[in-house]
Amino acid sequence: MNYPLLFALILNLWSADLIDLWSADLIDLWSADLTGAVDQPAASVSASRGTPRAMIICGHPGDESHRDMYAQSVQKLHDGLTSRYGFSAEHVRVRFGSKPGPSDQAAISFNRGPSTREAIEADVAQLREQIQPEDALWVIVLGHAHFDGRHAFLNLPGPDIRADEFGKLFRGIQCREQVFLITTPVSGFFIKPLSAKGRIIISATEADQEVNETRFHLPLADVLSDPPNDEEYDQDRDGKVTVLDLYLTVVRRVMQIYAAEKSISTEHAQLDDNGDGWETELQKDYLEEELGGLAKKGVIPQIKPKADGALAAQTVMNITPIPESTETPDLDSGSADLDIPMPSTESGQTTE
Repeated sequence: MNYPLLFALILNLWSADLIDLWSADLIDLWSADLTGAVDQPAASVSASRGTPRAMIICGHPGDESHRDMYAQSVQKLHDGLTSRYGFSAEHVRVRFGSKPGPSDQAAISFNRGPSTREAIEADVAQLREQIQPEDALWVIVLGHAHFDGRHAFLNLPGPDIRADEFGKLFRGIQCREQVFLITTPVSGFFIKPLSAKGRIIISATEADQEVNETRFHLPLADVLSDPPNDEEYDQDRDGKVTVLDLYLTVVRRVMQIYAAEKSISTEHAQLDDNGDGWETELQKDYLEEELGGLAKKGVIPQIKPKADGALAAQTVMNITPIPESTETPDLDSGSADLDIPMPSTESGQTTE
């Protein structure tokens, strides 16, 4: 018997079987990559997105007129997050810098209490225990702030908190999405202590002597509570609404306020989302000259992958549409309320 020939034949057959098995495995893996986890139920995919959580902190609101203004903004922010952006009310923590009044709506009337330093620290500590890697975290700060020449402070009832102390509260928090919107004067000084990989920080002002009262919180509350149409909202024209679009839309409205008043803007919003602690005034490339920008007609700016704005442009904001009315006309109330053309006595004509 020719043993070498028999051995070669067996080896060829064995190799062919292995190739078939490997090929089948590779095809299965390739198919799974294309289709996703085909055996995974849709509910599990949805659950993996985690829980959206938010903190809305308004420091000391000041006099009565400012208190009313900030209370309205807080209410709009709360309503917008819970009705249009998928946050449940139980996961939106509100702290307000003064006691609720008789005219306040639910977000203020039932807030967690005064925004003291101790209360904010306790809220963040509790948040650390609850937050999961797949969760989203939004932190929105309103109110007054000041700069003493060395440090920026958020004005609170009781001891104020420095920007670096505020940043330290959130140091090391890890979750899928983190968005910080600091809308106060001198808010640019909060960017560096808050900066971290995977975190988007937006400030109403640059880290400079921009100490005047800001307008940023007003259009921010309007945009979140009543999202504009895609023509206005999708600022970078990529077919989706992202945190970058939110930033650019709000800044555009801020600059329109100053332009309408024919006054010089005392706030220049900034964004940092690459973790380097250095902010960028991205809106310059998107705004027209009359709004303080350098935009070129017909040119859509391109953001480099590691530059500020890249993460914000990838962070999609899923907006819940307002349910269509299910009311039907009351046929018993008469034809006058139905706005239906009724036949007249003259042939071929109708009356409305």
